[in-house]
Amino acid sequence: MVRQYKQQAYQESLKKAHEGLIHPVLTCIRLTRACNIRCYYCSELYVPTGRDLNFEDWKHVTDVAYDLGNRDIVLSGGEPFLKDFLVDLVRYTASRDALVSIATNGRLLTREKLASLSEAGLDYLCISIDSFKQECPENWGKVLTSRLNGILKEIGKSEYNFETQISTVVTRNNLEDLSEMVRYFSSLGISTKFMLMMRNKINKKATENLAIQDNDAQIRKTIDSLLELKEQGALLIDDDFTLERVNSFFNGTRSHNCKGGEFDLSINNDGRLVICPDGIVSERSVFELKSIENYQRFIEECKTVTDQCGGCLWSHKQRLEESIIRGEHK
Repeated sequence: MVRQYKQQAYQESLKKAHEGLIHPVLTCIRLTRACNIRCYYCSELYVPTGRDLNFEDWKHVTDVAYDLGNRDIVLSGGEPFLKDFLVDLVRYTASRDALVSIATNGRLLTREKLASLSEAGLDYLCISIDSFKQECPENWGKVLTSRLNGILKEIGKSEYNFETQISTVVTRNNLEDLSEMVRYFSSLGISTKFMLMMRNKINKKATENLAIQDNDAQIRKTIDSLLELKEQGALLIDDDFTLERVNSFFNGTRSHNCKGGEFDLSINNDGRLVICPDGIVSERSVFELKSIENYQRFIEECKTVTDQCGGCLWSHKQRLEESIIRGEHK
């Protein structure tokens, strides 16, 4: 499904990072902080924002990331489909040998948009769904609505030129349902990946009732069930190593320091550079990164903040760095 020349370019980017070059391997672009739903656990709600950049600005941003050696660009938010230029930005960004993904809650997807994204060259569509339960407390996470379920069925039976993944944030409210969700999405031919709910300074109070610390027995039961499903062929992206360490994440014995975000270029909706998802945004603009040396100096500046950090659980950052350490380009 994924275009081979793009995958090769991404693997080359990973290889350079593995060999010691500090450059962005993953770029996350938040087109807006606005969203059409409001999930309690979402840290993005509390991050300082300015005015959203326009379409021409975002084209320039993707140029900067590409010129720094990045070959994996995620268009996110907030909700990126609130921007009417999203498909055009995908087309522009995908015209080169860089993987292009969209992270969305899926509420604004239509069959027409799916067809347009496929034609524009999108590589991955990542839809965030946290529960099947319509009776769940309002806004605790993203529920699979009947309309969105219809969209997923359409994706499952159609041959779009992109891969679709479900991203599920693990909380107390859905821990017991994860296996059922994986089974269902697998039946549609769609993969699932899990994100660990972050609790930090800016969202700690809002997530008190969603935390699953001190629930070792249920965590272990869920992990064993997921490992069994994987062995049976379920479409679960998380590898065995990731699943096995979930318990240590939640009991506080494993944390992660991003070392200044060496390989993760994170861009705020107003073009400023994000140092940490815990609400720390630099006054520096992405447009100041005119060379790899500028990027490396920015990373060193970030370490004055992140070196004071005791570690976090931002799983996508840790997965990225571990894939580099393990040399997964080979």
